[in-house]
Amino acid sequence: MLLRTLREHGKTHNWFAVGVDLLVLIVGVFIGMQATNWNDARLARNEGRQYLERIVADIRADQVDMGRRLAYYTQVREYGVAALAALEGTRAMPDEAFLFAVYESTQIVPRPINRSTYDEAVAGGGFAQIGSSEIRSLIANYYLNREAADVTIRNVPPYRDIARRYMPLHVQEFIRERCPEVRLRDTRGDNINVLPTTCELELSASEAAAAVSRVRSAPGLSLDLTRYISDIDQKLILFTAARDSATHAIDALSRR
Repeated sequence: MLLRTLREHGKTHNWFAVGVDLLVLIVGVFIGMQATNWNDARLARNEGRQYLERIVADIRADQVDMGRRLAYYTQVREYGVAALAALEGTRAMPDEAFLFAVYESTQIVPRPINRSTYDEAVAGGGFAQIGSSEIRSLIANYYLNREAADVTIRNVPPYRDIARRYMPLHVQEFIRERCPEVRLRDTRGDNINVLPTTCELELSASEAAAAVSRVRSAPGLSLDLTRYISDIDQKLILFTAARDSATHAIDALSRR
């Protein structure tokens, strides 16, 4: 309609009207562009808020997960210390209890920290819409620290492979069947790993003695177990630090 009016005013040389029409056209285009920009900015802010909410939820899950890993690896360490004492002759253990301790001391939870929302936001360009530069820096540093910790968390020293290589397969199967590690899932679908506290394998005395003899024949097993326990200690330090870091990040992001 405006363009037709503009042409008609041009034909009649009504230049004042033409000027008014052009001004109206320009203002209309400007307002339309501004409306589009405002809408795009609104959508970007909404996307940023959604990403922030999801990242905070992920960090809360990390906080819970680190607590679970602390409990899990503390129990693994206890089995390792008991097995080491038996290997070094400072603690007497029944054969079945020794085999169970050795096996449970090899249990691991090597999965990395979940950073799917953060990676999605960065890859899709949505991370730039998350709050202020201070908030983005806090989030980026959190995941940078988790990435560095993952190297140690996912490290598995040779002891696990050696112990399971020397322990007879049927004994390992007995332990898994009679005293399995329980794997549950929380409301988010995250794993909850729970180790058994006792186990009755009901092996014959000769079977148990032969299995213990074979495990003890592994060269340098006590040294490898010592190194393994040291690695667990490092993991426990990292889990504690990661849980504290998650708590700090949640508190800081919740205030903004």
